[in-house]
Amino acid sequence: MTQASLHDALAPLQRMVESEAVWDLPEYIHLTPPAWLVVPQVVAAAIAGLILLAWVQSTSGADMWLPPALIAVIWAVRHARSRRLSWPLGEGSLKSDQGRGCRVDLRARQVKTLGCEPEHQWQLNPALEWSLGCIAFADKSRRCYGWRIELRHVRKGPVMVLCTVLHEGHAVQGQEALHALVQQMAARLGIRRSGIGISTAPQS
Repeated sequence: MTQASLHDALAPLQRMVESEAVWDLPEYIHLTPPAWLVVPQVVAAAIAGLILLAWVQSTSGADMWLPPALIAVIWAVRHARSRRLSWPLGEGSLKSDQGRGCRVDLRARQVKTLGCEPEHQWQLNPALEWSLGCIAFADKSRRCYGWRIELRHVRKGPVMVLCTVLHEGHAVQGQEALHALVQQMAARLGIRRSGIGISTAPQS
């Protein structure tokens, strides 16, 4: 993943923040992994296919059940991993197609969750008590990395995650586009920009 791809992924959000009075922010923005991450999977699948083919050609009829059993085990492992990646990552689910997120209304100075139970809503007054932060996190057990854009209160601390930029499999460098987006959001909301931090996501 390069800085350019991170910039491209955030470009629609940047345009909305710059021009719209109401922002409907998605719960997650998934960054597309680089093509080279797919190569080991393709090679492994090809090797596994050749091994299974050699086994079928060399085995007797009584042992023909082994290849289907092996395929079933591999499928079960992959299915279990896909379910694990749908478990909560600190907030919400890794599935981004469920209409969840938050709405930021600049005129009403209001931020509220969308599609989440229970619903949370905050009024950004007085402005001096509020800030936006961007915190990096790493959940190495699930190979998930990313940044959370947080709404913070001077006394309550972080009260809501506005959006999570998520990528899997490796750490991504080049955060300038993300920090520029958060800076623009804070400026339009008329609130402070908090510092940058790093955390480890809760383990499931």
